[in-house]
Amino acid sequence: MSKNVNFELTWDMVENLVKFFPRYAKDGVVEIHCNNMGLWFVNPENGAHQFLGKAPETQNNLSTNQPERVKQKKNKPTLN
Repeated sequence: MSKNVNFELTWDMVENLVKFFPRYAKDGVVEIHCNNMGLWFVNPENGAHQFLGKAPETQNNLSTNQPERVKQKKNKPTLN
């Protein structure tokens, strides 16, 4: 794993994880994708995502934070 991510699961999310585990498991492991919209099962056959649930934002979960806007440097016009 390249990055540590913490997220919280509700009881409904745990039930969905158990229910859909056989469908999304590959070699006994389920991949979960986390972004600013929530948690997603990743289909090992085709990479498609199925919604697992909304993950509350935490300080330790950088992947759910909205990206900061980068200020662009304005160049002053020059006379040639």
